[in-house]
Amino acid sequence: MRLPLLWILLTGLMSAEPLRILQKECFRCHTPEKRKGGLVMTSRTALLKGGDSGPVLVPGDPAKSSLIGLLTEDADPHMPPKGKLSSGEIATLRDWVKKGAVWNESALAQAEPIKAIPLAKTPSAYRPVTALQVSPDRSTLAVGRGSNVELFDLKAKEVTKTGELTIEEVVQSIAWSPDGKALAAGGFRRIFVWDAIARERIALLTEHLEGRVTALCFSGGRLIAADDLPGQRGSFRIWSAQDWTWQTEKPGVHGDTIYDLCVSADGKRLASGSADKQIKVWDAASLNLLKAIEGHTGFVLTLAFSPNGQKLASGGDDEQVKVWSMENWKLLHNLAESRPTRAITDLAWLHNDGLVVVADDGGAREWTKLVPHEGGQTSAGGTRREFQKHLHSLTQITLAGERTFVGDDQGTLEVRDANGKVLQKLP
Repeated sequence: MRLPLLWILLTGLMSAEPLRILQKECFRCHTPEKRKGGLVMTSRTALLKGGDSGPVLVPGDPAKSSLIGLLTEDADPHMPPKGKLSSGEIATLRDWVKKGAVWNESALAQAEPIKAIPLAKTPSAYRPVTALQVSPDRSTLAVGRGSNVELFDLKAKEVTKTGELTIEEVVQSIAWSPDGKALAAGGFRRIFVWDAIARERIALLTEHLEGRVTALCFSGGRLIAADDLPGQRGSFRIWSAQDWTWQTEKPGVHGDTIYDLCVSADGKRLASGSADKQIKVWDAASLNLLKAIEGHTGFVLTLAFSPNGQKLASGGDDEQVKVWSMENWKLLHNLAESRPTRAITDLAWLHNDGLVVVADDGGAREWTKLVPHEGGQTSAGGTRREFQKHLHSLTQITLAGERTFVGDDQGTLEVRDANGKVLQKLP
């Protein structure tokens, strides 16, 4: 019995590496949802079926398998379209096909070992505004800027800085607990949690984190983190928001980085937007998927539910702002730009029929009186008002009463009025 068992183990090991290569380099564009070129690669059955151009895999014959042929440097088209596999990776896949293309499902389920990555100290001059979050009682603004979470008092007419919390690495995300008593910030494989009143750290969460914590939200007594491995997967990691103990996870809910999470005002729905170009809407209590929405042709960078929860707005690096119905999942508004804007980096609802968005080109604009989408590629969208263009790339926007707060990639943080006039620059 020992020799057959040893052979099974060796076969499993030999088939693990090629599948991990496919998972890393190919699955992103060839999931059942995306199926680029009509090809699904996430199962052996689907891969054998082929795509729009016919079969791509002939087990035992690499020469007849276009899966291998398209990997060569002079192939046209060349796969993957961005970058190329090393000669060793191509040889591994060729040998895998030659030996029958054995499919090792367990290899896909197993995460690659997490390698320790020492972090250098963040340069003091590197201070992009990466997150803006107003506390639930609208009294405090938390700002992710460089390696610090800065706190500003909003109760007076003049905004003043009242404190600073450091994580000694670039702040990727921020979230307030619903009662405003806790504040969480995500970095690289770490989540810092503070008592927002005493401003003392009460937890450091590290369980199962693989990469950057690109988004955070509180929902149903839990802290939900978006954990990313770029180009491979985006996952949910979940902790109790009472005692900060580990609860569970949902690995690979997206095929790439999750850039944003948002929860509807009634707390019933959670939305996630990803570099895999998809928006996913989840039941917030069970985290069961309600709908996967496709419509963006680039990374989905920002999401926000309307105040009444009936609409979801999304923006991405395809320069598009879209508004979706949360009743029938249809596209309600496709907000067209009169000129290229570059990526839509953040957005916020003014009210149930109006949005303000910021973009990578430094532009900020307002959309009101939204017009229903009529089926064309783009539509006029509604009444559009453009504010004075900012010198640098705008990264974040949030609202608090009559004031708007915007931040850029150089660390500038401004307070503006409803007409876009700069009232104050925050140090």
